Amino acid sequence: MSLSPLGPYGPPPGSGLAGASLAALGGARRAEQSVAQTAQNIAAYGATQAVVTGDALPEVPVVDLRDQANPVADQVNLMLAQRAYEANLAVLKTTDAMAQTTIDRLG
Repeated sequence: MSLSPLGPYGPPPGSGLAGASLAALGGARRAEQSVAQTAQNIAAYGATQAVVTGDALPEVPVVDLRDQANPVADQVNLMLAQRAYEANLAVLKTTDAMAQTTIDRLG
């Protein structure tokens, strides 16, 4: 995963504010997709169907996660996605401020 706020490739040369904004939006979408995939991985940990009989509470089986899951890697992925999303948001805020300054100066 690229930690660049503008994605793995960055904006095309000479693309200006619009290119930076589009690249940042793409990076934010990739971060969102990473969070969604990691959430699915976490939700699948030890997923079993609970059996409910009458008004008893469902029994929750104890599952050994060492062979089927990597919660540490998923936690790291969540942190990376959060930082990527924050970096892309910072780029969007900066390009917005630059565009507003340009508009103010032009009239």
